[in-house]
Amino acid sequence: MKKKDNKDVISQAIDLLVDQGADVSNFFEEGGLLKQLTKRLVERALQSEIDDHLGYVKYDRVDSAKARNGASPKNLVTDNGVISIDVPRDREATFEPAIIPKRQTRINGLDQKILSLYAKGMSLSDVKQQIEELYGAEVSESLISKITDDFIEDVKAWQNSPLASVYPIVFLIAW
Repeated sequence: MKKKDNKDVISQAIDLLVDQGADVSNFFEEGGLLKQLTKRLVERALQSEIDDHLGYVKYDRVDSAKARNGASPKNLVTDNGVISIDVPRDREATFEPAIIPKRQTRINGLDQKILSLYAKGMSLSDVKQQIEELYGAEVSESLISKITDDFIEDVKAWQNSPLASVYPIVFLIAW
């Protein structure tokens, strides 16, 4: 699909939502439209992934050893709060989702926010409290510590890098 066609489809979907009377006043609120759309989009993508993995679409009759085995609930921490999704499974436990890999509970973006808060001098418990207040997500101090430890090596290397021997300085004097 071309980029322009994709924009047209998204625009049509938004028009349809508004025309059908969807309450957009609670778009960003707890359980609002944004969370519902994100949940549906992620679950649809996971269904497409398992269809591709198994080689058939749900409810098709197939003579194959590969079969679906329900779904597992999973809570994802996103920039907009916690979203509960259902991740499909197969009987042989060979399905490895690409969009939300196994054991991943955060969608990109949260790690950068945690690092930013920590870099601004907040303690681990302060960062934990801030994440709970902003996103309604419970994250442990050990998780925050693990995230910051992953980047601490780079920070130390940058701090210990040698300074340049010459720094040009420009003075501007306005009369």
